[in-house]
Amino acid sequence: MLSLPLCLNNSTLKTGWAFLILVCISLSVSAQDKDHFLLEGSMHYGFVMDHSHRVNHLVTGHTYGFQLNVGKQGSKNELQKVYNTPQTGISLAYFDLANPEVLGSATCVFAYADLPVVRKNNFLFSMHLADGFAFITKKFDAQENHLNTVVASRLNAAIQIFFQTKYVLSKHADLRLALGMTHFSNGSYATPNLGINNLSLNSGIVFYFDSVYAIPPKEILPPPDKKIRFEVLAALGPKEIYPPGGKKYFAWTISAAGFKMFSHKYRLGLGTDFIYDLSLTERFARDSVYSTTISDRMRSGIYIANELMLSHLTAMLDLGFYIYSPYKRDGVAYHRIGLKYFWTDNWFANYTLRTHYGKADNTELGIGYRF
Repeated sequence: MLSLPLCLNNSTLKTGWAFLILVCISLSVSAQDKDHFLLEGSMHYGFVMDHSHRVNHLVTGHTYGFQLNVGKQGSKNELQKVYNTPQTGISLAYFDLANPEVLGSATCVFAYADLPVVRKNNFLFSMHLADGFAFITKKFDAQENHLNTVVASRLNAAIQIFFQTKYVLSKHADLRLALGMTHFSNGSYATPNLGINNLSLNSGIVFYFDSVYAIPPKEILPPPDKKIRFEVLAALGPKEIYPPGGKKYFAWTISAAGFKMFSHKYRLGLGTDFIYDLSLTERFARDSVYSTTISDRMRSGIYIANELMLSHLTAMLDLGFYIYSPYKRDGVAYHRIGLKYFWTDNWFANYTLRTHYGKADNTELGIGYRF
């Protein structure tokens, strides 16, 4: 379902806002009678993926880095029961991107969750998911760093997806080995924005301040409520189109969708989008098509929503198709990846990235209602 980024600007505020939500979740999902705290140190070794021909010249060697996780583990609330006692917490990471003159280095802060997939006596296979932000020391500059075709802002969203194993060394320590990717992007707030994908092997030691291996057996939960529920959402976000350093445009989105729970972890939805994108006027003009009609700045589509439920937080991946789009160069399909946070049973906040075939179009920050 997830086959799921120093001036203070709108991109900074939105990235920081989403990160603060994850911090609150990671600190609260284990709130219970007794928590077991942990400290983890690990090293990364890998490379920047050349996912586009415009990235090839930036890959000059192997990247390396380190990561420090501070987390906790418990067993009382709904999230712990559904996901078989995951670990949650905060991470600090540093990556040398193996190209000091063009890419520099990245310093990251994440909120993370380790979701168990297979748990045996002395062995654990899990998925490590993390979201936060990164400060990258080198960015695109037309005069001083024109070779950097991947990031145009120092502050970027950062996402980690790792598949990892842990082997018990003692009652207070695990050996950890993981393989995965760390992604950096500003969501097309500034261009160029091909993004950085750092694939790495990660290994380290997890130290537990208290023994956590007296984990209760996985509970048999009652079936989820499978009645269909409906959501409406209003969102907006800034974007920049090529060439770099140009004007910022806003895109507004109104969505409506129906969702059905299939398990405590997963729900599926069908929805429709109405998008009003001010950048389309300029893009039409560049094609020598001059129009000021509102309809030429509008798009509408239908989408299938896949959502992974993490207590009050959901991770989402949508696949959509335009049914009305006068501007044809982006194709007929679009994707949306991001997060929702329900602060009540009805009201939620939304932070997503809309893309066309993997190319970021714009971020969407919004508010919605479920009924």
